[in-house]
Amino acid sequence: MEVANSEEVSVVSGRQSLSRVTFDLPGSLSSASISFPQQTASLACRAEVVVVGVPQDIITGDPNKPSHDLTFPINEAKLAERHQWKFTEWYPRCSKGCSINEAYPVKEFPSDSTLIAEPENIMSPISSMQIAPNESRCESENGDAVVLEDLPDMILLQIIEYIHPVERMRNLSVLSRKWNQLVKSRNLWREVRIFIGNPPYCKKSVSEFLHQMGPWIQKLCITISCTEPFTEKQFIDLFPSVMPSVKLLDIGFFPNLTLSVLYFMMRCFPNVERLNLEQLEKVSGDVFAVLFVEGFKNLRELILTYCTSMTVEDYALLCSMKRPLEVLSIDGIRTLDNRAGTYLVSSPFAGSLTRLYLDGWELDDLGFQALTCCQNLKLLSVSFCESATDLSLGYVKTLSKLEHLHLRKGQQFTCEGLFNFFRLSDVEKRDEFPSRLKFLNLGECPAVNDVIIDLITQNCADIESLCLVWCWSVTEVGLAMIVQRLHALRLLDIRGLDYVDGSSFLDVPDPYLMNIRYLGAEHCPGIEDSILQILNLRKKDLIISNYHNYFITFTIRDGNATFEERYDNEFHAAVNEELSAIDGFCCMSDIR
Repeated sequence: MEVANSEEVSVVSGRQSLSRVTFDLPGSLSSASISFPQQTASLACRAEVVVVGVPQDIITGDPNKPSHDLTFPINEAKLAERHQWKFTEWYPRCSKGCSINEAYPVKEFPSDSTLIAEPENIMSPISSMQIAPNESRCESENGDAVVLEDLPDMILLQIIEYIHPVERMRNLSVLSRKWNQLVKSRNLWREVRIFIGNPPYCKKSVSEFLHQMGPWIQKLCITISCTEPFTEKQFIDLFPSVMPSVKLLDIGFFPNLTLSVLYFMMRCFPNVERLNLEQLEKVSGDVFAVLFVEGFKNLRELILTYCTSMTVEDYALLCSMKRPLEVLSIDGIRTLDNRAGTYLVSSPFAGSLTRLYLDGWELDDLGFQALTCCQNLKLLSVSFCESATDLSLGYVKTLSKLEHLHLRKGQQFTCEGLFNFFRLSDVEKRDEFPSRLKFLNLGECPAVNDVIIDLITQNCADIESLCLVWCWSVTEVGLAMIVQRLHALRLLDIRGLDYVDGSSFLDVPDPYLMNIRYLGAEHCPGIEDSILQILNLRKKDLIISNYHNYFITFTIRDGNATFEERYDNEFHAAVNEELSAIDGFCCMSDIR
């Protein structure tokens, strides 16, 4: 890649120059002469960077996929999108949940209209409208105009599937009687989130909708946002007697789960396999006992994150449950201590668990030893390993099928213990730990240093997501190993690394880290913004957070690049939306 002589990058915040990068030599960008003054950006300023005369081989992406607004790494069109709820695979982040009700909290309540318009309420059917001469349309081979409604219903239904359920209700259902009929197709309502507000609105719209579409709904999230209390009967009357197709039920943050409501749910949703109960605010009576002994016979995945009302006795009943659980999250429940592991030893589902999320509070070596009964685990997440020692690492190492591992706050782990943990035996085996690891979070484990990074990057070559936040002993040497060896890496979080300067990033994305999509570099005092800006020019879809936890953005106009920093809620929401679709995002520290 050629870089023209004397090209200049000037970084300014207000009137004060922060840094200057001068490209003196032809050749690769890594041969540029770079001077780094002390970082003095004010938190109150919005930094702006102007890159004059940027060479085309730096600023131009795929010529077949040009950016219309030339804004990176997230274009204005995506920023303008409404980030609406959706069902995704359940991968709770450390100390975080995964309920739709947490990921997409209700900010404004739906209007008091029915969810799907009635035909008699449609005033201007599209079929009676004339198309303006300048309006976009298609023509058939004989020259006749073809409008969207001329397409077969089967094709239209496939198009509607790509439209969010909220937009189907609010917009499509009122376009015409034909669209209204199409929107009511049962195949379109397999995934539903219902909002229960104050009566009589909840009765008017939600009940109508559920009685019409209930038999075909497969995934259901219930969101309750009431300023007025409602009775159990009012809630139960909203639903049909049975919704047999529901396999996933998300009632995270349910305000008051009583025995009557639980028994109703067990009857109404008899085939539930995936159940999210995180952060139940209030649970009455023997709800957990009934749930674990009698409820949901087909249950496979159970999320109980931050269900602090669950007692040790309730957990004992859970572990005696004769159902082949595959996913269990009890993160955020600190009262369980070692029993979080020891009660699993005699559990009927210990052998079927593939993903286990633990809080780790006062979970010491005895508790970790008990986890060896779960030999089929592919994911183990422990949010707090403060009571664990190197012995615990030895027990985790016996779980040879692990692909996904979170061991946060391992304050007592030593360099020697971690060395043995990530070392392969003399006879290398593909099925030996840690060779299968793809996603790894070792945040706040101070013994992680360049020696450990050397082992990880050699023996875990397929890692796609890596979190090393506040692993202070890692230097630029270790960072260079990560950059040069982990070719599959997509997500990297190095928040709080004091001894890295980011020079390794000058070789990204050619030839290294071609697939990386996120770099968290908050509180890394040695990494200048100019380094990150050069990196962003070379990898334009890379989302970067800098020292001050601001996201770097830039716009290219007429060969010039203007950099800015974004730290607003809109951009944060767009970043979370973009990255949450990538496997391993759960390993990253909180993006806020």
